Amino acid sequence: MAARRRAANRGGAGGISGARSLELLDAQGTAADDQGLRSVRPPVLESWRRSQRWQVCPDKPVATFDKSISEQNPLAHLTAADFGKLVGDLAGEPISIFLTDARGVVLNRYSGDRTLLRRLDRVNLAPGFSYSEEHMGTNGIGTALEYGTAILIHGGEHYAGSLTGFSCAGVPISHPITGRTLGVLDLTLDARRSTSLVLTVARQIAVRLQDMLASSTTEEDRALIAEFLRAANGTPSLIAVGKRFTVLSPAAQHDFSAADQATLLEHAQDNHQEGSAILELPSGGIARLEAQAAAVQGRSAGTLIRIQHQRAVSDEPPKPPVVPGLAGNSTVWRRVVTRTVDIRRRAEWLMVEGESGTGKLALLTAVERGVAPSRLVTVLDVATLSTQVLLEETAAALTEEHTLIIRHADGLGEDAAIGLSELLQQAQDAIETPFVALTVSTPVPERLLRVLMPFFPHTVRVPPLRHHMEDVPELLDHLLAQRRVELRFSPSAMAQLGRLAWPGNVAEMRQMIGELIRTRRTGTIDPQDLPARCRATARRQLTAMEWLERDAIVEALDTHHGDKQQAARSIGMSRATIYRKIRDYGLS
Repeated sequence: MAARRRAANRGGAGGISGARSLELLDAQGTAADDQGLRSVRPPVLESWRRSQRWQVCPDKPVATFDKSISEQNPLAHLTAADFGKLVGDLAGEPISIFLTDARGVVLNRYSGDRTLLRRLDRVNLAPGFSYSEEHMGTNGIGTALEYGTAILIHGGEHYAGSLTGFSCAGVPISHPITGRTLGVLDLTLDARRSTSLVLTVARQIAVRLQDMLASSTTEEDRALIAEFLRAANGTPSLIAVGKRFTVLSPAAQHDFSAADQATLLEHAQDNHQEGSAILELPSGGIARLEAQAAAVQGRSAGTLIRIQHQRAVSDEPPKPPVVPGLAGNSTVWRRVVTRTVDIRRRAEWLMVEGESGTGKLALLTAVERGVAPSRLVTVLDVATLSTQVLLEETAAALTEEHTLIIRHADGLGEDAAIGLSELLQQAQDAIETPFVALTVSTPVPERLLRVLMPFFPHTVRVPPLRHHMEDVPELLDHLLAQRRVELRFSPSAMAQLGRLAWPGNVAEMRQMIGELIRTRRTGTIDPQDLPARCRATARRQLTAMEWLERDAIVEALDTHHGDKQQAARSIGMSRATIYRKIRDYGLS
């Protein structure tokens, strides 16, 4: 027990890692409350837990290399001379200074100690590598980004064993005009040389860096933001477009959905000449934009755009019947729900197709509750049942007047598909016919289409979340309500989440909310409270049409094994256009 107690204590130079300490603490059970947990700083313990949930390698995690560094980040342009001004008398000390972007990707580093640099290279603490907490566990860079505040991670407080020989003090750096987080300034040194003063020194250097960034802003930048702040007091919604930044007023962030904000910002960045414009928004509303040039001493400082929000007379299809348990009001989602309800009311068998995590089962079960609330529903999952058990359970469900939903039917082998088809044929020949639906992931295997498609006269395709991003705010609120917690997303956090691609669709969104409520269940979630992967986004959110174009390019490239010329020809694009689109959409 004494050994375990020592393991729970704050690790020293080369001590056991946070991952191993956490294992020992968990092994102690309730005894850890008295013996171990009190000796671990709460922010560090919370970070260990997050690292464990992210399944960070506890011994030697591999930092991922990311070459997509934003040229707009001023931290990426600091020179060796700038570093010299920042470190001052520390230039000859065995210490390294790092600058990262807001994702934790190292932009640059400076050190006069070659021995230390070689050690840092061995753990990939070098330009281009990500030290986000999600990738590397508890560390001075990633953990400072997670908490949005300065923090010192010493020796064994690092989650990974390969980092326990270092001490790292990280301080977030913000943009001098917009206030958004640009990245982290981090000081790293040998843990045996570290003291609590390292964090104080890091803060002092961060102040110098903030002053340096502020002094690099132009007179035009300062004039534009001053005019923006004055105008924002009397104008509810406003956008300022400078040469190096674009910013929305708090009122605009509050009044417009995430999808609408992305559309407004895209328009402002591409069309910032003086004059008026009418813009259709993804929500169905209309924005009237009035752009006015801002100047200082006769020089252009940028553009101020005032926004008036108007409701459009909608020609969209009527709202579908109310289906409890579903969220979303976009045109594409309403059509999916309406069609599913109509098919179910006619009791015609149905195949629901879509990417993993799009909510196919949720759609079917919600519609079933709405149309036939007293009917018993049986859900069988191909992914978890053997062929024999699946066929036995299917046979039992088909003999009753039940509703049968078979999940992940794309995972059926040929023998299982044939066996299932025989059971379905018997059920269709019976006097009392049950209702049957399948869920399948895109693309549907050919063997399934050949054997089972004849039994299912209808296919409903559930779109990926990126094709109806205007539903993101409502989905987030709906998923929070399901967890019965008193949490809400701030407008800025909601806007941030609305700019994500959500490759895992609604399932990924549900996982993100699960991570949030493990640490808090009341209050307001701000952008800095979101997981690190949710705080790094592209310059703008793609429109639904752009997502469709992007997906078509990806499919063409896959079909032609990466041959860009063949892919371009198959979708009617020139070679130059597909190269430009690949670059614009960040495809590799």
